[in-house]
Amino acid sequence: MLIKTNIFILILFIGITIQALPNEASDSTFNAAKTYIRKSQPDAAIPLLLKIIEKTDSEETIIKANINLAEAYRQKVV
Repeated sequence: MLIKTNIFILILFIGITIQALPNEASDSTFNAAKTYIRKSQPDAAIPLLLKIIEKTDSEETIIKANINLAEAYRQKVV
């Protein structure tokens, strides 16, 4: 019985970890894009921000990415 419980807990933990990975990946991608924007490198930031918008389901993340995308395009035009 104890082994079954441990296996069940392990499966739950793996499932939670797998679900958390996309957010962590988009967070690191978002931080990289913001770094490129701070360094005035919009050509590097724009593809990263578009990837975030395409792959995320979080409305808050999409809004932040759109704001930073607008800044990247502003830098590109200037």
